[in-house]
Amino acid sequence: RAPTVPPSLKRASPMSPPYACRALAAAILLPRVAAAGQACSAPHCATADDDASSSLLQLGGRSFPFGWSMGATSSSGSDRTKANCHYKSYDPEFESMITGCGIVAEMTDNPDYNFAHEAPVYIPWNNSLLFASNRIGNGSEQVIELWLKDLSSDRPPERLPRKTWAEDIVMSNGAFLDYVPGKECPTTARSVLIISQGNLNKSSGVYRLHLDTLAVDVVLNVSGWDSSQFNSPNDIVVDPVSGAILFTDPMYGFWQKFRPEPRLGNYLWMYNPGAENEPMHPEKTRLLSDGFHRPNGLAFASDAGDLLYVTDTGYFRGGDFISEYKLVEYYKTRHNTSDLSRLVSAIQPEAPRTVYAFDVERNARREIVGLVNRRVLFVVEAGGPDGIKV
Repeated sequence: RAPTVPPSLKRASPMSPPYACRALAAAILLPRVAAAGQACSAPHCATADDDASSSLLQLGGRSFPFGWSMGATSSSGSDRTKANCHYKSYDPEFESMITGCGIVAEMTDNPDYNFAHEAPVYIPWNNSLLFASNRIGNGSEQVIELWLKDLSSDRPPERLPRKTWAEDIVMSNGAFLDYVPGKECPTTARSVLIISQGNLNKSSGVYRLHLDTLAVDVVLNVSGWDSSQFNSPNDIVVDPVSGAILFTDPMYGFWQKFRPEPRLGNYLWMYNPGAENEPMHPEKTRLLSDGFHRPNGLAFASDAGDLLYVTDTGYFRGGDFISEYKLVEYYKTRHNTSDLSRLVSAIQPEAPRTVYAFDVERNARREIVGLVNRRVLFVVEAGGPDGIKV
């Protein structure tokens, strides 16, 4: 149940995130669920022979240039190599879950093409994997592609039609399987909730992609705060108890030159969309937590929904800025130069690279009413915790 974190990094450039991978190879732990088409009982969709064990979907892991770390980056962890997996372990129970590794997809003809970066979602219905590329291009011309890999086949992944990721869901980021806890089984879900960071021409928000038709619905693309647009939402999770949508909204899009000036803070939001065909109700949007520098990944600790993890990658501001530390050093040494590059940094060393834990408060209807008892789960010593899974 320990969350995983991105690779341990030795360098960083927010304009081209160092934790982008050129091959899709990530160890994903999945609870045992009923096979597609098999009868199941909500909310847990347990099979007749269900037990407390978990299976490891062998999407694997490999040693990337910066290393692959599972667990907090700390001297207390132990480096491990097992069945071609290179990882850092903090608990023997985690090690028992690693049974095998393998490269799901790799662009051997173009190793510099960062086609696999974000939003991996396993889709039991057709045994496939949806994922997003890194940012491709510069400034306002940037795009993020969406890909689908059939895990039952040796065929390479298929890039979804350009309209899907260049017009309908622009600059996609985090994603989550779209199903209603307590009413539906994840094994039957044929749609995915996907974050759109937006661009200079289209607002950001949450969208629903129907995988059987590739139709796209708008779930939420404006806040209830004076109809202000969101910044550039990053990651998303569905409350396993109420079905509400939680998503983070850092200012990365502005700093990475594809979003307008922010009108909202670096917040964690909650939205209850109601029925699938129900009209959008921005007034239902609720600011669930603030005080972040750059809120990023988020995950519930279990299906009980009583503990939430949120990462903050404020250490990577998102673009070059005038560093107060370099400015002080500049005046200390009295450099006689007009070279402002001496003052520029992409790293904010005092900002968080932290995973926080929150207790979840609920009302009598089991709806989330607040997050309390915020505390540090861990701080990584190199790089920053991006997406997080449990």
